[in-house]
Order: sequence, then structure tokens, then C-alpha cells
Amino acid sequence: MISREMMRESLAVQEWLQEGREEGRQQGKLVEARSALLMIIEGRFPTLQVREAIDSISDLEVLRSLIAVAAKARTASAVLRAIPETK
Repeated sequence: MISREMMRESLAVQEWLQEGREEGRQQGKLVEARSALLMIIEGRFPTLQVREAIDSISDLEVLRSLIAVAAKARTASAVLRAIPETK
């Protein structure tokens, strides 16, 4: 019988654990980027309703570029044009 300690030491289990940690870090970065983006948009354009669209974005680079757009946008429509359409 394989003990719990032996399982933890196996290469496959270590890889799975590492993948899980990396996935968790990535999810944390997405949550932080969405929160930052929403804070900027809600602060600059409080009547703009974009939470659902922002929550549907799962690409960190897209969120980061939207943060830059939202920080510099002169109008709410400029922000809306930058947000990718969701299907």
C-alpha cells in the first residue's frame, strides 16, 4: 500500500499541486485586475453599467489594457468601445 507521504512525494502529485498553485495565482490576478478596472470606471463614470461585461473577461492582458483605456478615456463611450463584446 502506498502511504500518503509517498503520494505527496511523487512527481505527478507535485506537478499537480504546482499547477493548482499557479492557477490560483492567475485567478487572483484576474480578480485584482477586474476590481481595479471597475474602481476606475465607477469612479470616473458612475452611471456606466459594465460589471457583467468586465466579469466575463478572463484574459489578464485585456483587463490590463482596459485599465489604461479607462484611466485615460475622456468619455464613457470611449470606455464602452474598448470593452470586448461578450457572446
